[in-house]
Amino acid sequence: MKSRVIIGGLIALLLAGCGSAAISAVSVTPVPTVTPLSASQPTATPQPTSADGEQREQRIAAAKAAMDSTDYLLVIDQLWPVYQADPNDQGLALMLAQAYHAQGTKLLADKKRNADMLRSAFDTFNAGLEVVPVSDTLHTTLETDQQATKAALEAQLALDSYAEAADFAAQQQQAEAAYAVLQRLIELQPDFPQLNTLQGPILVNLSQVRQLAASDTSGDERKQLLLEAKDLCAQASALWPVDAEEAAPAHDCLERIAARLNPPKPTAVPAQKPAAPPPADPRLSFAGYIQTGYPGGANSGQFSACINGRVLHADGSPVAAASGNVNNGASALNWTTNSDGYFSACGLGYSNWGVVLYFVPGPGLRSEAVVNGVWLDGSPGQQAFVVFQAR
Repeated sequence: MKSRVIIGGLIALLLAGCGSAAISAVSVTPVPTVTPLSASQPTATPQPTSADGEQREQRIAAAKAAMDSTDYLLVIDQLWPVYQADPNDQGLALMLAQAYHAQGTKLLADKKRNADMLRSAFDTFNAGLEVVPVSDTLHTTLETDQQATKAALEAQLALDSYAEAADFAAQQQQAEAAYAVLQRLIELQPDFPQLNTLQGPILVNLSQVRQLAASDTSGDERKQLLLEAKDLCAQASALWPVDAEEAAPAHDCLERIAARLNPPKPTAVPAQKPAAPPPADPRLSFAGYIQTGYPGGANSGQFSACINGRVLHADGSPVAAASGNVNNGASALNWTTNSDGYFSACGLGYSNWGVVLYFVPGPGLRSEAVVNGVWLDGSPGQQAFVVFQAR
């Protein structure tokens, strides 16, 4: 105890002798501080929480249930955020691609399919191609369906343009274009969904173009065009059962062509001694003109207009039982004159109509007579009138 007191006293004396200078020389080591990471420094990748994993599994489960109920849009809605979070999951990518493929196929199978639905199906197949693994066979399937749908869309657009064409040249261009794309579509995918709903109208339209072209020709060229038109309508007719409503345009087409290829023979009359030698060619030649027309009208959206007319001999007397039609390339109505030579074709809509005289009883015609450029707006007040008279 005594030694501790002596040592303590010595230390006190030493401190007193050093004074304030000795105290100021004593320093304390500071506690190190933590410098925050700057924005440029790498940070650890956040790990998915259990809540993220639960949400992922819930979405995948909901997508599988939606797939079973064929609600493919819901499948896509559920899987897309999960795929974005993990695009390297090939199983997930394949399931999403399957949903895109199924939704595109569903659009193609719709009986009310139009150009907008075909465009949507094309975009859907495109989306599937963006996610499907290239090594999977579904990639090839999606690629084929995408190309086939593109061809179907081009054909549908040409078909729609045909219906809106204002003249024969435009109709011919669109009909030929639609037919060419149709051949490519059949080559790509012969079992394309509802192919006949596209194929039938295209064949009938091209047949109408051939029939109209035949009106300006004669002899073997006219016959060849009518035979081509007949073959096209026969192909369209074969797409449907005989009594199907969809087959009606093809059946009507075949009847019109048959009447032009095999016109009814004139009724036999008792032989009489001619007053003078018959001319070298007894067949008649007719010219036609528009007596009443309505050029430049707007589309009324109705189908209530009429084209009336009369067929006359050179001396102005009526020609009874003469036959012809009115047509716009897409549709046609046949007509026959009454005992006073009058005819009428009604229920016509907005279009540029043509009127054809292709049969008169007796000696017959040297060539068909055609009047083009009969414009109607479709309203019931429009009653166009044309006249055909022998020359």
